[in-house]
Amino acid sequence: MTGKTHMAGGIAAGTAVGFALNLPMEHFIIATFAGGVGGLIPDIDSATSTITSKTGPAGFIISRIFRHRGVLHTPVAYIVLNCVLWIIAGNIGYTNIAFPLLTGMFAGEISHLLLDSLNRVGIMWLWPYPRRFSVLHVPSNGRFNTLCRYVLWGMAGYLIAYKIMRGC
Repeated sequence: MTGKTHMAGGIAAGTAVGFALNLPMEHFIIATFAGGVGGLIPDIDSATSTITSKTGPAGFIISRIFRHRGVLHTPVAYIVLNCVLWIIAGNIGYTNIAFPLLTGMFAGEISHLLLDSLNRVGIMWLWPYPRRFSVLHVPSNGRFNTLCRYVLWGMAGYLIAYKIMRGC
């Protein structure tokens, strides 16, 4: 999938989490945008990705250290990353803002992995077990990618509109 589709998936995932947890509007917005960022994070292992180009030298170095669709495309990486971030947030006293931020980001990261599972290459869901799992074997770009992006934007838009209409 392309960066645009991963961002749409992350925003949809962050929105869905914020909606499911009935977060207050300000936290709902944080979860939504954090989901969008989380949807891009796994591709920091690719030198040509959107997130790598936006993170400057750090993204450049990370993309040179890690192989694309390697360890940074596994659930274990994001479970560990988010646990570390939760510990840091708790130690510096930012637990109130950390909850919507980290739950949204985690939802976005997992949405990225789910979307990449639709690709021919797949991802290593059971890492360190090296077998890759792929569901549909579709190309990374093309009509299916575009369709997914529009469906995900539609889902996010619907949940946002519903949340606003409810007055929460």
